[in-house]
Amino acid sequence: MGDTSGFAGLTGCPLLPANTVLIDVRASCEYEAGHLPNAISLPIDDLRDLIREHYPDRNTPLVVYCRSGLRAARAEHILLSLGYHQVRNAGGILDPASLPAQE
Repeated sequence: MGDTSGFAGLTGCPLLPANTVLIDVRASCEYEAGHLPNAISLPIDDLRDLIREHYPDRNTPLVVYCRSGLRAARAEHILLSLGYHQVRNAGGILDPASLPAQE
């Protein structure tokens, strides 16, 4: 199993603003198989369109993650190019089976 302990309390981390949004940029089927607590699903292929709809305020603190870190890096680049100012790349979670399934 992958070590997700570094992600477990990410949205409650004292170093991040309380209104930080945790975004899973994996495909919807990957998200449904298991995701971090409090994460929302905005798949990388839809991110450019969905982010504006869900979070129009470009000062919203955003943290992105995926399985290996590649899509998260791409998402970070997309968000910064769209003018979002507070974007952090949390990298990847290599063992999604260790994450809780969507209820």
